[in-house]
Amino acid sequence: MPTLIKNGLVYDGIHSEPERKDILVKGNTIVGIGSFSKTSIFRQVDASGAYILPGFIDTSSDIDHYFGFSSHELQRRLIECGITSVVAGNFGLSLAPTCKDFFEYLYRPYGDSSFTCNWLSFREFFQEIKKQKLLLNVGTLFGSSNLLHPFLGNEARDLSDSELVACRNLLSVGLKEGAFGLSSEDDASFLFTPLFEEIAEILSSRGRVLSVHVAVRDSSKDVFSKIKRLLQIARKTSVSLQISQVRPSLLSSSEWEGLREMLDTAGSSIEALFDFSLSEFVSLPLYRFLPASFQKTSFDTMLEMIRSPRAKRELLLHLRSFKERDIYLGYVPSHLLPFLGKSLSELSSIFQVSFEEAFLKLMNESRLKAVCLCRDARERDILSLLALSSSSLLSFGGALTLQDSLPASDRFSIQKLRALSDSSGISFGSIISRLTSLPARKFGMAGRGTIKEGSFADLLVVRDDVISRVFVNGRPILQDGVFSSHFSGNGLYPMMR
Repeated sequence: MPTLIKNGLVYDGIHSEPERKDILVKGNTIVGIGSFSKTSIFRQVDASGAYILPGFIDTSSDIDHYFGFSSHELQRRLIECGITSVVAGNFGLSLAPTCKDFFEYLYRPYGDSSFTCNWLSFREFFQEIKKQKLLLNVGTLFGSSNLLHPFLGNEARDLSDSELVACRNLLSVGLKEGAFGLSSEDDASFLFTPLFEEIAEILSSRGRVLSVHVAVRDSSKDVFSKIKRLLQIARKTSVSLQISQVRPSLLSSSEWEGLREMLDTAGSSIEALFDFSLSEFVSLPLYRFLPASFQKTSFDTMLEMIRSPRAKRELLLHLRSFKERDIYLGYVPSHLLPFLGKSLSELSSIFQVSFEEAFLKLMNESRLKAVCLCRDARERDILSLLALSSSSLLSFGGALTLQDSLPASDRFSIQKLRALSDSSGISFGSIISRLTSLPARKFGMAGRGTIKEGSFADLLVVRDDVISRVFVNGRPILQDGVFSSHFSGNGLYPMMR
């Protein structure tokens, strides 16, 4: 039966000002927008006093890193935040293409031994996705590690001529089978190499995205230099660039101003998307707090090093540097559940040891299989980044899925979006477009991120600034805090060129 959402104030993801309209949904599609008479042939939703938004899109999700495809609880947390579509495969790491040994090597740090890999290619991966009961829509990038590992393994060398040909073919197949583009961390060995630039040109010719995650280990000067070089490559190759999970605090105000001037001068010749979190918190696996020299080793070696008496002094000194940061436990193995949501300072009191000793104890007790939420920005930092017209808002899926561990005042909410609009002077409708139509357009998601005839019916009904209903592909998923029995999420694919 068609659904009629009546008398809602509609923010369509395109225009800054809303209009009061009815929305008619049939199947998974919006088939009409306007004014419709009440009739018994429609399932009716009274949206009087509420407003309607397109479902939010997170193009920098790490849901696959936490095996969220098999976790309905993880998906529910995203739905509660209004996220109806995610793009995974970020940070140079994707669930396809892969093989069993490579899968276990890369994902062992996340510690879910019950999750099995039943695919090799993207085509087989998406076939597996169709079998899953999904609450939201899922797409993926092609991780650079997945692209290079079949040829290089753990070797640090250039590809041979024959390997280059095979690498290009592997990338082409992945893009043909549905990858939105390629992702990489900015400390990857091939970044800024001739191969990296060639891949950017291939992605540009296919209308796909190059997504680079800016590492937190670099100095402000290094980050600024890397972003400038990435923008230069984007200008040269015309690739659509996403600089993902940008931390506003990584750069000074003058450096952000320098980037704004560079983008203003380049105009439309640079297709850049700065993807950052509305939350002031970022989710980080526990091993990311180790010294950089530790992180360059294997996971097993990191475990040995944190237990080594010889390394203890260096490690404690390093961990002490985080003492002034707000750090909470967002995910812990089951035997540490009583500590979930505790801050590191609280753990110090519970264990009756120093901050750094509590941190090290957590690393050992969890075998580095915990995830922390770390405050990484202040409102003024977020406002400086929001001033970039090419900034989207919704990344750090980990921070959102784990946000129940945060104090209530620090959690993502529609009220935060309202406050951000008031602080920045940017209209609420324009803020909404940063979470919906902007990422959809950049990633070539046809029919997502907007409320118009022909679009997929991914819709949020918001009442008193609280998300009261969520529709995914036209089916009701959430109503007043209660989830339905529907699983209407699908695989996401880019428009083919």
